Amino acid sequence: MEIFIKDPIHNFIKFSGKRDKIFIDLINSKEFQRLRRIMQLGVLFIVYPTAEHSRFIHSIGTFEVARKMFNHFYDSGYIKESDYNQLYVPLLSAALLHDIGHGPFSHVFELLSGIAHEDITKEIIIGNTEVNEILTSYDKSLSEEMLKIFTYKHPKAYINSMISSQLDADRLDYITRDSYNTGVGFGTIDVNRIINILKIKDEEFGIIEKGIGAIENYLLARHQMFWEVYYHKTGLILARMLKNLISRAIDLFTDNPSNIEIPDNLSFLIDKKYFNLQSFLEIDDTDMWNWFKKLSYHKDEILSDLATRILYRKLFKAIKNPSIKDKHTIKKLLKENAYDLRYYYTESSPYKTIYEYGKRGKQFSDKKEIYVFLKNGKTKKLSEYSQIIKDIQPSYNKSYVFVPDNIKNLVTIQYQK
Repeated sequence: MEIFIKDPIHNFIKFSGKRDKIFIDLINSKEFQRLRRIMQLGVLFIVYPTAEHSRFIHSIGTFEVARKMFNHFYDSGYIKESDYNQLYVPLLSAALLHDIGHGPFSHVFELLSGIAHEDITKEIIIGNTEVNEILTSYDKSLSEEMLKIFTYKHPKAYINSMISSQLDADRLDYITRDSYNTGVGFGTIDVNRIINILKIKDEEFGIIEKGIGAIENYLLARHQMFWEVYYHKTGLILARMLKNLISRAIDLFTDNPSNIEIPDNLSFLIDKKYFNLQSFLEIDDTDMWNWFKKLSYHKDEILSDLATRILYRKLFKAIKNPSIKDKHTIKKLLKENAYDLRYYYTESSPYKTIYEYGKRGKQFSDKKEIYVFLKNGKTKKLSEYSQIIKDIQPSYNKSYVFVPDNIKNLVTIQYQK
């Protein structure tokens, strides 16, 4: 059996032999096929019209990067023959399924629901799903082995790092893929070069000294992608407007359930106790847009106004770095013009550090240092070795207030006065 998937990032992704059958089965599961209808970049197509690629192909791309990493380590002698078969399927299954818990609009849905996709991923892997049936039929312990990787508890640290670290397969795929699909260019990195400079020492995952330039370029590319793409102000505006729309719908329902119909599979937005995995898995981007179209005709003026603005890109405008006095003025103008501040005033302060280290809680490793293995046999942390990382501003943040365009115009007039 040989199956090829044509991909603009990794060319042909090949599945062959009996061992790869489990990956094809997982891809064909209904939970994984649902990812075709979940956009990788959420609502950022509002800024970059070609950014309409899905979580489906990103997940397969992450699988391919993880496989290249794994085979590089095996070919280089870092992984023993006896460990190869034991590690291959759990690692690549984890890579393939790492994003299977994403809801509509990807990360934006986490803002709307307050539910992390990592938690849903775990439920899918161990719950009453086709994915769990496939994993269990292959090996009853496979789900548990994958959970060890997701929670950074696998005994071999480098296995954890390949899925969750500052240099993991996920990031190497999404930076390249998102750059390609948005057309921005500066997210272009040499994935194969980065894989070839990886090394394992004492079960730790790192890079050889001569590869430092490729890693610095990778970190700079990721930094630029966050500020020019992922944190683009228009994308932030739409995400906050969606949150305000959902808040209005919930408030109306809370006041009187007869005010508005909340789809059954979205009832957990009102209260998380209504969460049901099977209902959640029925939701995709299309369902949300269809609901928003219905809301645009609702009798409630605020609800219909917000839904219409979202559907037809009549978005709020950003006021950058407002002072406390500015915010007071903006709120006063909104009230004078009969806008409800709960739904027409939003603050956002995106923050990002070019290179992070130190664990973010017990189950996360995305701030663990990248190790540099020196020619003299010693090991250094990247933050100690790279002059570029030392010299660049360690963190960067912006501050915005988002309001209707006519209010921003009034604020501008006041500034001119």
